[in-house]
Amino acid sequence: MTKRPGTAGAAVALVVLGLWASEARAFDVIAHRGASAHAPENTLAAFQAAIAQGAEHLELDVQLSRDGEVVVFHDRDLREKTGVSGAVGDHPWSVLRGLDLAPWFHRAHPTAPPARGATTLARLDEVLARFGAAPRYHVELKGSSPALPERAIGVVRGHALLERVRITSFQLEQLLRARGAQAGLSLCWLLPRTSKMPVDLDPSERHAWRREQIGRARDHSIAQVGIPALELDRALVRYANDRGVDVRAWRVADLTALAAARDAGASGATVDWPGRALEWLATSGDAPR
Repeated sequence: MTKRPGTAGAAVALVVLGLWASEARAFDVIAHRGASAHAPENTLAAFQAAIAQGAEHLELDVQLSRDGEVVVFHDRDLREKTGVSGAVGDHPWSVLRGLDLAPWFHRAHPTAPPARGATTLARLDEVLARFGAAPRYHVELKGSSPALPERAIGVVRGHALLERVRITSFQLEQLLRARGAQAGLSLCWLLPRTSKMPVDLDPSERHAWRREQIGRARDHSIAQVGIPALELDRALVRYANDRGVDVRAWRVADLTALAAARDAGASGATVDWPGRALEWLATSGDAPR
């Protein structure tokens, strides 16, 4: 098993894990929007496929509908994946509930077999009711709606699953709102790609920028940061771990990126193909988490 760096900070990390159970395990394979390479993303079919492939972690995105329902959908605009114009927030749930992602998925994946299970938009409430406490959930708050964190956490609380959920966001303010709605909640701050910066950064500047973000996460007692897999290295992960901040990878396009994340010492990664990732980890000497 690959030894993870930064164990000196492990005791501190346990303090900021919040309600998320802190079991000592290996590498988390997190099904990104479900098994989204095999079924339409963020649908019950994709989450069912991920669990069938052995995934114990589900990642999903949530937004508010016009009438305040917590809807599982990623994009800012509905058109590409549903054929309907506008954002999730422009429509009531009575309209959104019938939107089917299967036609889009099969245009994008023409050789994929038909998805098994529901491929229409779902609410967070439906996902939690369907899968219960079996998986862990990484719930990403999309957009900046001030009402979203409290509404999403209210749904989680209603299912008594606070200990199975980690709230994630690219927006620090949304994470702090989530903490205001539920003390002790486990949080992950997703950090953007350095290529999204308005100016070019050399390697030393990129590391300095990342260290500053990790410091802000520590100052706010945020348990975890998410960093693109190919921007990770052992020194950066060790820096975070020594300050009590866990690191997981996102933007994992292939096994090369997955190996880079694991070898850098990340605790896990989001992937569209959890079964393949779990199989690779099992045969490469690191047990899945």
